[in-house]
Amino acid sequence: MSSDATIPAHGRSADELLALIDERHAADIDWRGGKAFSLVYNVDDHEHEDLIEQVALRYLHDNA
Repeated sequence: MSSDATIPAHGRSADELLALIDERHAADIDWRGGKAFSLVYNVDDHEHEDLIEQVALRYLHDNA
């Protein structure tokens, strides 16, 4: 990390930040479609995926 990094005086609005995240997410590879190499796979089970998301949200702010 560069020692020249600074924190801006004014942040972005929530809408602007979420739009930027969506824009960058659009450039991600299609891992659900089998376009990623490594240990990434899609079981194509929405119920299972929802459960994983609920578990992750429960620990979002914990060091677990």
